[in-house]
Amino acid sequence: MSDSAHDPQYIAEYLRTRLEYLRNCRIHIENKLSDESLEFINSEDDEDTVNRFLIHIEFAVANTFRYSMLIAACSYLEEALKVLCRVSIGDYSSKLKAIKNGNWLTKHRRLLEAEPSVDIAAVGEYWDKMEDVVPIRNCITHAWGNVNECKNSKHVQEIAAREDMYTVTKHGHLLLNNEAVTYALLASKKIVGKLVEDLFGLSRHSV
Repeated sequence: MSDSAHDPQYIAEYLRTRLEYLRNCRIHIENKLSDESLEFINSEDDEDTVNRFLIHIEFAVANTFRYSMLIAACSYLEEALKVLCRVSIGDYSSKLKAIKNGNWLTKHRRLLEAEPSVDIAAVGEYWDKMEDVVPIRNCITHAWGNVNECKNSKHVQEIAAREDMYTVTKHGHLLLNNEAVTYALLASKKIVGKLVEDLFGLSRHSV
């Protein structure tokens, strides 16, 4: 690993830039989708044609985009946790392997809770939300949102029942509204910013 890859300022700037790209991508595409929908609503096409187009935009194009962005948000957080822990925690790999149960997020949370300088509770609500996002991401990755076919079907349905960001249709397909990605990126920012502050002594706003 290069010297710059160990430098806290470099790491914080890299994570900030990577997150900014994702946030800008989400805003740009969501605005494009909204503009296209509005343009069609104001067109002179008949009502059936307009409705078919809007259904296509929301349930095909927008949902596919949100699937991809939610996967990207999780990928960002996973990379950030690995980079921050690898640089800051001695014998990181062995300590992580010693934590037997849980997914990558749960294991990193437990690992970081053992670090005296880290205050997980300060951003605990965001960790909790991302604990919900990971099963949703897994359902998308392994079954492309077909809840009946995914490994954690019951868990996904429970999350969707309590979170308005997610909907399971009567046919068992997972839909994400435009807040799902927004919140995943916000939660990732809060978690990573706090870790940069606690582990590196930098401002959380540097991410």
